[in-house]
Amino acid sequence: MKNLFFSVLLLLTGCANPLVDIGGNVNNVSLTQSHAKQITDSVAKELKKRFYARAVFDFPHDPNNVFAASLEQSLRSQGMGVAINNQSQYRQLRYHLDALNKTQFFIEIDVGEVHFQRIWIVENGILAPLVSTANFEGVKHE
Repeated sequence: MKNLFFSVLLLLTGCANPLVDIGGNVNNVSLTQSHAKQITDSVAKELKKRFYARAVFDFPHDPNNVFAASLEQSLRSQGMGVAINNQSQYRQLRYHLDALNKTQFFIEIDVGEVHFQRIWIVENGILAPLVSTANFEGVKHE
C-alpha cells in the first residue's frame, strides 16, 4: 500500500520527487548537521529501547542526505546494524520528516508494525522536542 502511494505521488509530481529518496523515505525539512544529529540520536535511543542493540535494520537511503546519513551513523553508534541495500531479512526502517509550519516539524519512524512520532520545534536556532512521543503498534493505514 505504501509503495502504491509513493508510485502515485511520483506520477503526480513528474518523473522524480526530491522529497522521496531511493528507499521511500520522505524528507521535507532542511536541517543543520547538528540539528539532524540531535534528532537522529534521539530516534536511535528510542529504537534501541524497542529493539535492543543487536537489531539490524533494512534502511536504503540517499547517502548524500544529511538526515539519512546521520540516522545511519546514530543507529550504528548505539550498536545496531544497518543494511542499505534492501535486505528483506532485516526489519524495514523508514522515516517521514515533514514541516508543520516555519518553526515546527515532525519525524515519524516506521519499523514493520511499530511506529512512533515526535514533534520538534526550532526557536531562535535552538531545537527542542515536544515532551510526548506518539507510539503506535499494528498495521498502519495511510
